[in-house]
Amino acid sequence: MTYKVNEKHTIQISTLASIGMPIKRIAKYLGISHTTLAKYYQDVLDVAQVDKDAQVALSLFESAVEKGSVPAQIFWCKCRLGWRETSDSDEKKYDKDISKIQIEVIGAEVKPQE
Repeated sequence: MTYKVNEKHTIQISTLASIGMPIKRIAKYLGISHTTLAKYYQDVLDVAQVDKDAQVALSLFESAVEKGSVPAQIFWCKCRLGWRETSDSDEKKYDKDISKIQIEVIGAEVKPQE
């Protein structure tokens, strides 16, 4: 039996894939194998997922930048800039390291203390 691509399946696949439904579950819902789904609709799956991911990313970015949402800004910094939460033990470790730093200012006049 040969499968024929149809518009109804294309719309359903696009919708389900865009909300993150696993391919095997989409295939089961449509009554086809996941290999058939991938063979005939891989481009639909790829575009739907990227499109929705981009919409969510844009919404997060707008929340962080335009609306000033602090949670969105923190999430962005953790994901994109590698920020992370620190524990008290991390802060103590850094305090010890700071005591070893010597700062030399070049070109500044040093006035003797009186």
